[in-house]
Amino acid sequence: MTDVLKKVPVREQDPKVRATNFEEVCLGYNQEEAMEEASRCIGCKNAKCVQGCPVSIDIPGFIKQVKEGNIEEAYKVIGKSSALPAICGRVCPQESQCEGKCIRGVKGEPKNWKDLLPTTPLSMTLNRKHLRLQTDIRLQL
Repeated sequence: MTDVLKKVPVREQDPKVRATNFEEVCLGYNQEEAMEEASRCIGCKNAKCVQGCPVSIDIPGFIKQVKEGNIEEAYKVIGKSSALPAICGRVCPQESQCEGKCIRGVKGEPKNWKDLLPTTPLSMTLNRKHLRLQTDIRLQL
């Protein structure tokens, strides 16, 4: 059983490999890792993470869908509040907003919801590099 007080580590390129390319450093979670990280959410009745979000994304609803493995439904939850979740996930300072308000962070590490975002790209792939490419293609249409 995983220690629920600690974040599931996010896969990254090896430093020696990434020093030779311009590929994405953070590889994100695969579905199993995403579900494990989502299971750390304690489902607060009065979710402080939503209060810390400037666009009021239904973070508990998103996390619930990821926890159950419903990746497409998780994307739909975010899509209700954000037209460009892949871009918002890259530029938003979650550490001081939603994650900074996470009750899980009182004891242990706060819920790492931003790294769940690459699990729900437009094409429903599980890779941030591919997510970026798919987002760019969609925006050009």
